[in-house]
Amino acid sequence: ALPLVLRQQELGEEALPGLLLPVLPPMRTAKAIVAPTSLSLGPGSAVITLSEKKNLRVSQFQATSLDEQTPSVAILSVALDDSP
Repeated sequence: ALPLVLRQQELGEEALPGLLLPVLPPMRTAKAIVAPTSLSLGPGSAVITLSEKKNLRVSQFQATSLDEQTPSVAILSVALDDSP
């Protein structure tokens, strides 16, 4: 899992911590993000992520499905959004 900082596309939204989960066949066939439920993500939502290993990386993902949700966290399948 890769730690991330999540922000919805709307300006002024609070940045929140999250995790990017790798593909794990046969459990998970797409990447997934674990995010606080308070972020209000659902299918079709755009999410901008910041991650850092050796370099800072900014990515944009589209949520494709809400896989699991508890009162505190949600797990969403995501696809990398290549649009500018």
